[in-house]
Amino acid sequence: MKENSGFVSWLRSPRSDMWLFVIVVVLLNLVASRAFLRFDLTASRSYSLSKASKETVRTLEEPLGIKVFFSDNLPAPYSGVSQYVRDILSEYQLAARGNFSCEFFDMDSPDNQSLARGYGLQQVQIREVKDNEVGYRNAFMGIVLTYADQIEKLDGIVSSDGLEYKITTAVSRIVSSTNALTGLSGRVKLTLFKSSRLADFGFSGFDEIDGAVQAAYEAVNKQYRGRIDYESVSPASGEVPQLVQRYGIQSISWKEADGSTGYGALGLVLELGDSYRSIPLEIVNLIFGYAVQGLDDLQGALSESIRGLVSRTSAVAYVSNHGELPLGDAQTGAANFVSLVSDMYSFTELDLSKSAIPAGVQCVVINGPKTEFSEEELYRLDQFLLRGGSVMLFLDPFNAVEPEGQMAYFQQP
Repeated sequence: MKENSGFVSWLRSPRSDMWLFVIVVVLLNLVASRAFLRFDLTASRSYSLSKASKETVRTLEEPLGIKVFFSDNLPAPYSGVSQYVRDILSEYQLAARGNFSCEFFDMDSPDNQSLARGYGLQQVQIREVKDNEVGYRNAFMGIVLTYADQIEKLDGIVSSDGLEYKITTAVSRIVSSTNALTGLSGRVKLTLFKSSRLADFGFSGFDEIDGAVQAAYEAVNKQYRGRIDYESVSPASGEVPQLVQRYGIQSISWKEADGSTGYGALGLVLELGDSYRSIPLEIVNLIFGYAVQGLDDLQGALSESIRGLVSRTSAVAYVSNHGELPLGDAQTGAANFVSLVSDMYSFTELDLSKSAIPAGVQCVVINGPKTEFSEEELYRLDQFLLRGGSVMLFLDPFNAVEPEGQMAYFQQP
């Protein structure tokens, strides 16, 4: 009893303060070594994930791998981007609670540089100030996502602006593509429409089309476990207008020796059931003549189009019966807009005068109408809005009239 009272007296005395402090510090270090806490003190919460990003990675059913290819010793402001990538990926890893891993590569290694190029990453040119002189250097600044047998890349990350959105979108896209391919009942069909008559005009790069498309097809088909069929078609002159209307591919006309007009087509189309994607491939008028455009990164464009085709995207109806800009026209229509958002939305043309808005449509786009809507069409739009749908309007107060004949700015060959 006396011993206990002596120990209590010692604890109460100033002599025990130092020893108690040491014990507390040791215990805190033991706890800290087994716990990981992060605090985001920035006003904009730049290093905190949004709710959507957290939900996206928490629902991963298979391991998602992130491969980071960033060069070392980057100058400001690019060094801050590199650090931000590390910080934001650690936030993803914490939110995922498993099935999420990151791997950082030393880009001074030639093997790692070859690996990065194998994934399709390219060096970017950045500016640096050294010894009061402004110079330039090439650096790798990209990441690669791998999920199941799918690969997604984010290249040229020179700014942290919007990076979380880009990463989350890439994760959603690669996961939805994998899930869609797993339950895919049909096969994806790739068709090259290339009129053989066009070979007579000597377009630069025309002879390279078959080889480039075949190489891109074989690489992507291997990636998608042989689920893509490929066919090359030379459409007859009379079939071209229907193909142009159906897929929005390029039409080229010329005068035959007998004075008649000949028609040819060039385009690359992916189909799955009733859905399709037109891959940019066309003949353009350059300074030194006409040339084929779209062969540079055909494999990447084909892979992106397949992901957009099979992913679970939101349905959008595009009104087409009031003189709106054509949905499939890349030169004067909305084809480029559709290509930019194809990873999140799928577009179908809609004639409001003939049919109601389908039940699965979430948004209706009206892009530059030239004529008035009937009462019935307005009623259909009104009912669609009352059901919770959205309508996007692009209205042009001016009606530009394109010049014709010799005054045209551009003519097909």
